[in-house]
Amino acid sequence: MPRERLIIFTRYPIAGKAKTRLILALEAEGAAAMQRQLTELTVCRAVALAVSSGVSIEVRYEGGDKRLMRGWLGGKPRYTPQGDGDLGQRRAVRIW
Repeated sequence: MPRERLIIFTRYPIAGKAKTRLILALEAEGAAAMQRQLTELTVCRAVALAVSSGVSIEVRYEGGDKRLMRGWLGGKPRYTPQGDGDLGQRRAVRIW
């Protein structure tokens, strides 16, 4: 029986590359800070869910690398680059 998995899509919060539609309102640093805060909250809640339910967590990221992602969000989730293609292709689930 496959284990249940929660997949979170995000990007490493680099100013000018994160939440780009909000840069006009928040500037590049503000948009990256918002990306950082929203992702941290999401991962924190997902880790709590994993502890209580046994679901596994995978973070699919763009930008950065596994070392940066682990340093930022911790070692609990599994980290996988999003890969190439449109959103539908990147959302394709691989069995691991």
